[in-house]
Amino acid sequence: IGPRKAYLVHADRAGRVWIGYWDGGLAVYDHGKVSTYGVEQGLPRASVNAIFEDRTGSLWVGTDRDLGRVEGARVRTFTGNGFPASVVTSMLQDEAGDYWVGLGASLLRVDPHEFDLAASDPRHQLRYRLYDAEDGLPGTLGRPGIPNAARASDGTLLFVTSVGLVAVDPRRLHDRPAPALI
Repeated sequence: IGPRKAYLVHADRAGRVWIGYWDGGLAVYDHGKVSTYGVEQGLPRASVNAIFEDRTGSLWVGTDRDLGRVEGARVRTFTGNGFPASVVTSMLQDEAGDYWVGLGASLLRVDPHEFDLAASDPRHQLRYRLYDAEDGLPGTLGRPGIPNAARASDGTLLFVTSVGLVAVDPRRLHDRPAPALI
């Protein structure tokens, strides 16, 4: 796989080993064969900070600039579809199937079908909900390249922040009402 500086590693359900690099790029060791993903395959030239496999087996890659989904020999990224251009530190999927993406000082919640719509229509703008300090999220989320999020057996999502551990129960969250216009 070479002398590059590996930043994180993930073994998927198919027995492949994915390696994210500090200086950008992704490699996969698949039963004796190595393939790489870089700018030519659609991955931004940025540090790979998070690798996540969802319940369907799709592999997601969080970088310093974007979130991407591995689609065969390419990586499909989503900033062109309104995904915030931000450092992605973590990703989880809740019991209902929604994705939760750690973005520095905010946490993004998005229905997985939004990404499918964006993949099929380049003009589709993702609809999502951002949670931040105004919603009670303290500090910044995790450190890139270090596992810093997990889903507990009761469905609670746990995120490491700069000020400690935060527990999110997606079933109990309610959107803040919009302020009254005067």
